[in-house]
Amino acid sequence: MNLRKEKRIYITICRSNYDIESQFVKVGKRVAVSLKNISRFKNLEMEINENGLKCYDGILPKKEAGRYSRYNCEGRQIKRYDLPKIDKTFWGECYPYGNTNAAMVSYSYTKPVYQVEEWLPTFYEIKMVVEEVIENEYIVLFEVDTTLNKTDKSFWNELLFVINLLQENIGDFEIYAENSAPKSHKQWEEVDWELLPPGKLDEKLIKKYFGNKSRNERKELLERYNYIQSLKPKNMIKGTNIFSKYFGAKFYGDIVVLENVENGNAIYVFQ
Repeated sequence: MNLRKEKRIYITICRSNYDIESQFVKVGKRVAVSLKNISRFKNLEMEINENGLKCYDGILPKKEAGRYSRYNCEGRQIKRYDLPKIDKTFWGECYPYGNTNAAMVSYSYTKPVYQVEEWLPTFYEIKMVVEEVIENEYIVLFEVDTTLNKTDKSFWNELLFVINLLQENIGDFEIYAENSAPKSHKQWEEVDWELLPPGKLDEKLIKKYFGNKSRNERKELLERYNYIQSLKPKNMIKGTNIFSKYFGAKFYGDIVVLENVENGNAIYVFQ
């Protein structure tokens, strides 16, 4: 992805998703970790054994987790094709006319080259704190161990970097004031059904998850979907296999309601 386009996309997302008055902000997320999703955190060397959840207070993410994890360990050089070229002088030594019997002579030449932006390694660690245990789930606070200053000129670039670092290693992020903390643990967890993406359904998602529908069918589907969302479920889901035409929600207390996308079919309620 083009660097400027990448920055523009993520900065737009960041600016539209938080309203924090504090000058200093952090990036982290509370997530429910269980045997179902523990493999997601393998790059942070988390594991669940007979003694419970094993994790580190702070760990440098493995560079294999993604490109921002690699930049965090090794830095990065970016050739800026979007900026004007600058003159650069090269020099060295060689044999005159290829005559190896003669003494070597020095040479130099100048030519226009693209500018290079260099990122030094930041070596940010991700801190992990187990805050509570609910049944077989561990509520873990993940947090990048750096505080960002909103008055710094590089704030948005640093914020983009830290967000990507956390995304690569836990799949989510939240921005909050330094003296605050993320919201309650992650709402969208892995279940035996297919998870629907958070937010409202649009035409593209309806076609992807439910196939081609008429205008009236799409309208009715949206009405039922939005009504279920208004009940504030734990997460929204879509049935698979024999329930592939069903969608619904999982509520606290392990109650699952599945609604059919076609009229005249039963509503299933599981516990």
